[in-house]
Amino acid sequence: MSILYTVNSLRARDLFSLALRVFKTKPLRMALTILGMGVGVGVVLFLVSFGYGLQFILLGNIASTEDAMITVEAYYPGESGLKIDSAIISKISSLPEVSEISPVSEMTAEVHSEKSSGYVISKIVDDKYYRLSGVSKEGFDTKANDTKGAVVSKSTLLVLGITKEEMIRLPVLSADLMVPIVSASGVDTDEVSIYPVKKLAIGGFISDEGEVPLIIIPSSFVNLTTMRYEKIYVKASSIDTVAFVKDKLIDLGFAVSARLDLVNQALKILTAATIILGVFGVVSLIVSAIGMFNTMIILFMERTFEVGVMKALGARDKDIRNLFLVEASLVGLLGGIGGILLGIGFSNLFNLGLNLVAQNLGGKSVDLFIRPWWFLALIIIISFVIGLISGIVPAIRAAKLSPKRAFAGR
Repeated sequence: MSILYTVNSLRARDLFSLALRVFKTKPLRMALTILGMGVGVGVVLFLVSFGYGLQFILLGNIASTEDAMITVEAYYPGESGLKIDSAIISKISSLPEVSEISPVSEMTAEVHSEKSSGYVISKIVDDKYYRLSGVSKEGFDTKANDTKGAVVSKSTLLVLGITKEEMIRLPVLSADLMVPIVSASGVDTDEVSIYPVKKLAIGGFISDEGEVPLIIIPSSFVNLTTMRYEKIYVKASSIDTVAFVKDKLIDLGFAVSARLDLVNQALKILTAATIILGVFGVVSLIVSAIGMFNTMIILFMERTFEVGVMKALGARDKDIRNLFLVEASLVGLLGGIGGILLGIGFSNLFNLGLNLVAQNLGGKSVDLFIRPWWFLALIIIISFVIGLISGIVPAIRAAKLSPKRAFAGR
């Protein structure tokens, strides 16, 4: 043995040099122990990152913008027969807790293309609509923004008998809006007036594949003298005032829906699912930790003579204890790093296979796994601690072992 002991403790460099000897003398056993620990860590990373990925995807579908999170959708119940007019909008806008309002007018429209025509639902919106409603769209013309281009659902293309590629090449439609006629009492009659909208530039498609035949028309295309709205999107001044805005709208007779409520409910469900997935991963990690503990005990039993020689040469009890603790900690640390590599590799392969299947079936590619940096750091710390704990018992036994008993055991 090349290291000589004195009355002083082992230097850190010598301690690590001795700790690394076990990886050279028993490479297969240590490699298998690190692999077992790595598999347990990899399973935890795979399952928990899958849970985070589901949260990101589902919550992204619920609220695609930050503003949509604190926006309340309000409309009069159908049985009331009421419509939203400019006076109501002005009253709501005057509330100090309200930041922005985006009114939406809905009516039937007959849209025309070069190939065909058909009836769809039309929405007349302002430039704040997409941001406050959270409706996502796929734009194919970077110059066409919310105020310049209308947006159609993909099912509208079926009504018109054209493909998405044809629409991109010739992004112009015309539409005949069927505007309800309002009586003197302010109630809609059964009659409608036709309001033609020519040269309607198309700026994108609604991302939702299941959307009904729909065309969303910017209000800049429509110059009606009077506009009445079916619903409004009311953005609160902050997340703390969303509840107040909801209550105020309810007092005014509105039915309300807030994406924040959906997000909170979804978060509770998804957090519970992530915890359950994490528990399954922790069980796997515990099994790996037990295997590591068993390996460290066996290593101690096989090295009693070596411990006796080290003590005979002057090694102190705490030197022996620290040696076993460093060895166990290195195994845990390497197992954590290896587990992260395995977890990332498994998740990437799984994601690749799933996306290939989705693309063959006409779906979109998604990333199902989200790995926050703090979680990766936490995994490494936990792996290090597990290794340290696994080495406590053999370290204490080795420290208490006397040279006489060590040589007798040989």
